[in-house]
Amino acid sequence: MKIEGFQSRLNFRVMPVLDEDVILGIDFCHDFDVDTRWRRGVWRVREGPWRPFLCNDDRAMRESCCAGITVTNEEQLAEVNQLVEEVLAPQTRLADGLHPMTNLVEHHIRLTDETPIKHKLRRMTEPMLWEARNTVTKWYQEGIIEPSASDFRSAPVLVKKSDGGYRMCIDFRDLNARTVKDAYPEANMDMILDRLRNARFISTIDLKAAFLQVPLNKESRKYTAFAVPGSGLWQFLRMPYGLSNSPSTFSRLVDALFGPAYEPHVSPTSTM
Repeated sequence: MKIEGFQSRLNFRVMPVLDEDVILGIDFCHDFDVDTRWRRGVWRVREGPWRPFLCNDDRAMRESCCAGITVTNEEQLAEVNQLVEEVLAPQTRLADGLHPMTNLVEHHIRLTDETPIKHKLRRMTEPMLWEARNTVTKWYQEGIIEPSASDFRSAPVLVKKSDGGYRMCIDFRDLNARTVKDAYPEANMDMILDRLRNARFISTIDLKAAFLQVPLNKESRKYTAFAVPGSGLWQFLRMPYGLSNSPSTFSRLVDALFGPAYEPHVSPTSTM
């Protein structure tokens, strides 16, 4: 590379996705003795002329911070929503209550201490108990849980919803404290938004039951046991919400579906 009469040899990496043509780092600044004036927004090579930073455009910076995503106007958005409803409405019943399991990953639980966890059952009001028992029945019918003979027992927690009803969750905090944490990396939202910088159309997928489509390893099921007063002891057959490593396992599944091998076919595009 030669700038202002100064020349140096630098190593570059070719990247499949890059916002700029070239990004220069510390090695460039060192070899060319780059001098900067951040308040003025300029830089120079050794004693050469001062040059402005490209990021000096405040408007461009604001667009970059917002990831530059363009959206359709309200009228077009209404038309799109209506079209989506017309296309998907006949198919919604196919997904109701169904949670088919993937065969790409399996969730494992490894503990640092095998001493059984036994939570005391918490007091519930009649509406809470009714919701808890209904949830157990529903999960059992859908193949999400099975009767258990485990030494472990976590307590259910009923969380009040905005409509006044209750949602049953399992308190896995003590189990999570003993769980060996998965090192698999989760997706970085900033990187995802950067890749959508020039996107014109963005679609979404409802993943409200996604975790329940991941099978739970047979040897790990006993750790997820929980009890509801009057309904016995149960354990999960599928990966429940609330486990510390569930997000990592789900990230592993998503990468298996849309990872490097599939990347060329699902990359964002600015045209349709």
